[in-house]
Amino acid sequence: MHHSATDTYNIYLVLLSFVIALLASYTSLNLARKVSVSYGWYQKLRILCSAVVMGVGIWSMHFIAMLAYPLPSGVTYHTYTVIISTVVAITGALVGFFVTFHSKLKIPKLIIGGTFMGFAISGMHYIGMAALQNVTIRYQPVPFTLSIIIAVIASITALHLSFSRNQKMTISGLIMGAAITGMHYTGMSAAVMTPIHQPSSNATNMDFFVMAMYIAFGTIVIFAISLISSLSADRRLAEQIALKASILESAVDSIMMFNSRGWIIEFNPAAEATFGYSRKDALGRTLFDFLFPFDQDGQEAAALYRLLAKKDDSVIGKRIQMKAYRSDRSEFPAEITITGIHYDGKHVYTAYLRDLTELKKSEEMIRQLAYFDLLTGLPNRNQFNQLFIDTLDKARLHHQKVAVLFLDIYRFKLVNDTLGHQVGDQVLQKFSALLSRCLEDQSSVSRLSGDEFVILYPLENREAATHQAERDIFVSTSIGIALYPDDEVSPEILLKNADQAMYAAKERGKNNYQFFEQEMNFIFSRKNAIEQSLRHAIENNELSLAYQPKFHIPTGKIIGVEALARWDSAQMGSVSPKEFIPIAEESGQIVAIGEWVLLTACSQMKRWHDAGMEPVPIAVNLSPSQFHQEHVVNTILNLLKQSRLDAKYLELEITERIAMNMSNHTIEKLDDLKREGVSITIDDFGTGSSSLNYLRKFPIDTIKIDKSFVHDISAFSKDSSIIEVIIAIARSFKLDILAEGVETQEQLAFLESHGCQQVQGYMFCVPLSAEQFEANYIFSNRAAGSKRAR
Repeated sequence: MHHSATDTYNIYLVLLSFVIALLASYTSLNLARKVSVSYGWYQKLRILCSAVVMGVGIWSMHFIAMLAYPLPSGVTYHTYTVIISTVVAITGALVGFFVTFHSKLKIPKLIIGGTFMGFAISGMHYIGMAALQNVTIRYQPVPFTLSIIIAVIASITALHLSFSRNQKMTISGLIMGAAITGMHYTGMSAAVMTPIHQPSSNATNMDFFVMAMYIAFGTIVIFAISLISSLSADRRLAEQIALKASILESAVDSIMMFNSRGWIIEFNPAAEATFGYSRKDALGRTLFDFLFPFDQDGQEAAALYRLLAKKDDSVIGKRIQMKAYRSDRSEFPAEITITGIHYDGKHVYTAYLRDLTELKKSEEMIRQLAYFDLLTGLPNRNQFNQLFIDTLDKARLHHQKVAVLFLDIYRFKLVNDTLGHQVGDQVLQKFSALLSRCLEDQSSVSRLSGDEFVILYPLENREAATHQAERDIFVSTSIGIALYPDDEVSPEILLKNADQAMYAAKERGKNNYQFFEQEMNFIFSRKNAIEQSLRHAIENNELSLAYQPKFHIPTGKIIGVEALARWDSAQMGSVSPKEFIPIAEESGQIVAIGEWVLLTACSQMKRWHDAGMEPVPIAVNLSPSQFHQEHVVNTILNLLKQSRLDAKYLELEITERIAMNMSNHTIEKLDDLKREGVSITIDDFGTGSSSLNYLRKFPIDTIKIDKSFVHDISAFSKDSSIIEVIIAIARSFKLDILAEGVETQEQLAFLESHGCQQVQGYMFCVPLSAEQFEANYIFSNRAAGSKRAR
């Protein structure tokens, strides 16, 4: 008797078989789709689990579906054949999933994988049918073939949908479940069974219903465990994605992900802030839209693009600095680091970009601090040293000459002392600007320190250096010039030679320049020797004082004595005050020397007073460096106390340089000294910046006419007119007037005729040692007095 497998079905078991097929398909595909985000052994384990779930599901669905049809009496299953059918289902699913999900999806792989899946479903079904015993089965060709085709096409479709970007797992599971179910029932419709009523010794009688329940329950448990595990993995994956997204969102650096063609696929908020593009706008651009200049070739970015297009890994992980451009076309420096990964079978790159604007500003600021003068903006000594070496190297290579012009501003210290450092800074800034504008081609100017500047000037001949020096004289300045290679080839010695020439120019007066000459080495060496020896002059008792009296013309009496410093060096012999006093001023030793002079002179005058000399004041020159000492008033009073000389017998001679600094502090110092009884005299009046204002404000007692005016007195000289003006000024301010340097009768007569009654000079007495002064003016006067008494 022939039975068709489609005669009658239990509708509930049919639905249960479909549910089992649906659950199996959904669970296995859901597991399999995570293969692309897994790596190593974990990826292979996912494929194996997916295949097992699919194989067990197909096998379970098959047997439950078989229960939906009442088989002929006496039909049993061959156990080993059943096991083989299950292995076939698992193996076919394993191959299908591995081919499809293991790497980048391509149409041939999809077809091969779907075909294996379809044959796995069909193979399991027909091998399972072959496990039936006590029945013969033959298949109708058309339904048989159709069942296989249904399984293959549905499998390909389900795999394609599950692998697509949108990952429509519900639809994929439904199609795969329908494929399994459809294949089974189509295959069953192709089967024609003929019972055999002879029991087989190898067959096993089984309770099919109980077996179906066990299979359904076990299968559902397996599906539930697998599905829960898959959903749990989905949740962890979602958390990881959310974490990565939050990292991307909160990153300080700009992060842009792009494909091998440069198209941006991700653009974080930091990149939005840096470039001025929204994420929506950026996703429609390429990375190189941000790196290519708008109006240039963008060679750096073009080279980078070519390397990435060739998949050249030489740029991966390296820090590259290049220009980038914002949405407003403004340019900024950037550092870009590119990393690459394989994702979804494609090359995906991530660019980490950092805006270096602030870093470059900081580097430039550090460079400015290290190599440029903050006040003038000119190269400082550090930068000059390198410029000097480079200039000489270039000159040596091209057989050129180089002039080194060493400049300083005439009496710049006076500007600082009288007008303040703020005005001094302004002078330096304007002087630097003038130098920069007056430079010849290829010249450079640097500020070494204070008011010292150096110009490096490549030239053809000596006359070119002269031309440059003459152009530079706008502010009163002294310039020393040394030539390479004529004067020296060593940078250090060449600079020293220019410095020596500058001092030689300074000695000739303001607005002067001087070329270096070899004899300047002797002058410079002597100056250094004087400075070094002067440091020990006091402790070695090498200093002494000379005393020159001041006279009252009408009476011929001595009205005062000026103390003058002298130095008899053990190494260099007698050194003129004109030579060692300026050096002491420059080196700062004048303060100690001045205090020694003040104490020695006051002590000597006290001894003379005690010896019977008619009391007259002792005049001592007070240098600007001494006067600007914070506690100068206390120092002077302490020295007077040590010498026991009354303050009214001390006369301090200050220069116009001090007097021109009409600050409250200066006036306070002079007032304090005046209150103690000390007399104040303006020395060398008329040689500096004379001002009637300080004569009015300062507590001055005497004006001293400089000997340079007295020397040239004649009936028609300008100096005679100047002296007349000075005398008139002194009278108007009710000040005493004294002329120094009187040497001739003509000079004396002129001064006396114009009302100057106090004089000092060689005509009356040369400076004398203490012993000579005593012999001439103290002991001789006492002897003469004794004779008159007798």
